[in-house]
Amino acid sequence: RPRPDGRPLTIKLIHHHSTHSPYFRPNASMKDLANFDHDSSIYRASLLVANSNSSLQLNNLRLELDLTKSGGFFANIGVGSSYILQMVYVDTGSSLFWINCKPCGFNLRMPEPIFDPNTSSTFAFDNCHSNICKASGTVPISCAFDLDNTYKCKFEVYYGDGSSCSGRVAREQFVFGEQILKGIFFGCSYKTKNIDSSGILGLADHSISLLAQLGYRRFGYCIGNVSDTSYSNHKLFLGNSVALLGYKTSLVVDTKYYINLEKIMVNGDVLAIDSNIFKKKGNIGGMVVDTGSTYTYMPLLAVKSFEIAVMNIFDEDEDEDKFTINNTFSRGGYMKLCYDGDVKQDLGSFPPVELIFERGATMDLTADNIFHQISKSSFCLGILPIEIVDKGATISILGNLIQQQFFTSFDLDKKEFAFERMDCATWD
Repeated sequence: RPRPDGRPLTIKLIHHHSTHSPYFRPNASMKDLANFDHDSSIYRASLLVANSNSSLQLNNLRLELDLTKSGGFFANIGVGSSYILQMVYVDTGSSLFWINCKPCGFNLRMPEPIFDPNTSSTFAFDNCHSNICKASGTVPISCAFDLDNTYKCKFEVYYGDGSSCSGRVAREQFVFGEQILKGIFFGCSYKTKNIDSSGILGLADHSISLLAQLGYRRFGYCIGNVSDTSYSNHKLFLGNSVALLGYKTSLVVDTKYYINLEKIMVNGDVLAIDSNIFKKKGNIGGMVVDTGSTYTYMPLLAVKSFEIAVMNIFDEDEDEDKFTINNTFSRGGYMKLCYDGDVKQDLGSFPPVELIFERGATMDLTADNIFHQISKSSFCLGILPIEIVDKGATISILGNLIQQQFFTSFDLDKKEFAFERMDCATWD
């Protein structure tokens, strides 16, 4: 059901800290939000590390369902003929699209309103003979007898900490942006235990994903200023007409989306890092492109080399006394490289930093991409070692701080990832 004018579906994305987010905290200080960004990034990274060697299974999607511990982006979608608005978490690392449905048990913290299928004339349960139910593969959707002895297509998810999500698969109409999509397959969760979420919009490449249902092999997004809680121009684009703009590099389409970082240049110098520590080989290595983590993660050797290069820049600054290392910010057992100062006011002329991916695709970064303002008077490097998540971790993660002010796009057939610096307010 592509748009008749051939243009992609355009959906506004809402950042976790946004004034439009259900998790907005009006009294939170900049330090409070920065601490959340750090902790949620570690939590997100722990999920991606845990999943890096496994097939796409819902029982691994612990983080996406526990949104009180995750950052990232949400989308407001309309559900059913009665157009019930639901704020769903947008995730490129999972495939099933699901929302909470009435009657819903267990979870007393569930965001309102909860979708009631009885109020929608366009709702219908999917039967056990549907192609999607048969082709669900590794995703645990199956037919089973219900309490009333009827054979129904159901999904059931359990987690190690006791939380769970289960229900029936169904079809319904949804409104994404300005587009009405009819007959969309989704999970209707009736029993959601210890999960503070309205649902998840999974964008991984899988036969049951929304992308596959629509026949879309391209999608993209534009991330603007993630530090501005009033910013309203983050956008998601779905459709085969999504443009691949700017630099292009090879995309590894697995349970997540991977690219291969080859070199890092700081102030014109290539850092002495063996590129093999970034390359994806089988189930190890590779850089996951992710919107859920604020911070970017790399192997410790790369982070230390990056930190030394940054310290040299500050040491050589003509106004050397202006920047003082602040050693008071240690979280997760790692002392972050932090300075006293303001990124926007003090680092406007910061020397060039470039991430160079396969095929020479070069991502030119500004100080806003590299540093995270953690208080009114201090900022830290927004890159952490992946080993603080797991000592045996081999993947890297491209977080949303580095991706801000870029339009990024994915071509799942050509296996290409493209990016171009852009003002998201001008792109639709």
